[in-house]
Amino acid sequence: MSAKTFGACISVVLAGCVCMCVHCDNHSKKRQVQEVSCIKEVSSSGELKKIFSQNSSKLVIVKAFAPWCGACTHYAPTFKKFAKEHRNDAIFCTVNIDKLSQEDRSSGILADVVRLPTTKVFGQGLLIAEKVGALSENDLEALLSTKSTAPVKDSAENIDPTESEEDITEQVEEV
Repeated sequence: MSAKTFGACISVVLAGCVCMCVHCDNHSKKRQVQEVSCIKEVSSSGELKKIFSQNSSKLVIVKAFAPWCGACTHYAPTFKKFAKEHRNDAIFCTVNIDKLSQEDRSSGILADVVRLPTTKVFGQGLLIAEKVGALSENDLEALLSTKSTAPVKDSAENIDPTESEEDITEQVEEV
């Protein structure tokens, strides 16, 4: 066999494994498969406003989170799965609140986020629903079916701000 039709490469992986990769001319024309993310990562209120204006006929579902938030980490796979299943029904966005500018934190669209994760539904740029906590697929389904312009009251809004973080977490988990 010539080097043109058959080749082998060996690479060492950090864990100490040795992997052998064999290829031939038939594979030289590799197909590029790209998974288009169904969730847009947003880092400012300006970006959100642009998404609202470009998608005025669709609901925009925004999840505010932080990487250090345990409930956010727990919720992430559910949100991602739901977004994949409903990519034609709504626009899905995530916002890492730790990356928001001070201006966006104090006066932007997400300025009122005080508990995480928070999921907001916007229709034509207007807030029409909001839920706090790690949501189930059923909760997300209910938010997606929200079409009115009247804000949905979140049961977590009744949390007393003087309560400890542990008490708040327990109440949010019950939602």
